[in-house]
Amino acid sequence: MKKTNLSPLVFMVILILSASTPVAKGHPSNSCYHVAYTIDASLTHYSLIKNNSINIGNTLHIESNCETSIIFNGVSLTSNDTIIQQLPGAIDTISIIQNNITTTYQNLTFYPSESIEFYIDDYNKDRTKTSSDIFTSEILAHAITTIILFTFSTSLVYRLAKNRVDNSIEVVI
Repeated sequence: MKKTNLSPLVFMVILILSASTPVAKGHPSNSCYHVAYTIDASLTHYSLIKNNSINIGNTLHIESNCETSIIFNGVSLTSNDTIIQQLPGAIDTISIIQNNITTTYQNLTFYPSESIEFYIDDYNKDRTKTSSDIFTSEILAHAITTIILFTFSTSLVYRLAKNRVDNSIEVVI
C-alpha cells in the first residue's frame, strides 16, 4: 500500500507564505489621525491618553496631520499642527474633533509629575556583558540553529528518499 506523508512539505509552504505576507500597514496618507499623550516636567515619562486611564504629567500633547480641535472644561483650542497645552487640575473628559468626527476620552485622571516619585531598584547594578558571556550565548545560538536545521533537512531528505524507493520497487506476488 502506498502511503504519502506531505506534512513537512505543507508545513514549509505555509511557513514561507506566512513570512512573506505583510503583518501591518500604516494609515492612508489622506486620512486624519491624532496621537494624544501627556508628558511630565522632566520630559522623561510619556502617558498615552485613552478611556479610563491614569496619566502622569499635566502637559497635554496632541500630534495630528490635519486641523484638530480639542475641548476640555469648556475651553476650545484649534491648530493645524501639534497642540501643547498645560492642563488644569481637574479634567475628566477630553474631546478631539477632526473633520467633523469627535473622539471623546472619558474617565481620565491626571497626576502632576511633581507628586510622583520613580524608584529604580538596581540603579547601580552593572549591566554590561563580558566578551566571554557574549561568545557563549552566540555559540549556544549557533548550536541550536544547527541542530534544528540538521533535524529538518535530514527528515525531509529521508522522507523524499523513502518515497522514491517505495514508488520504484514493484512487489511481485
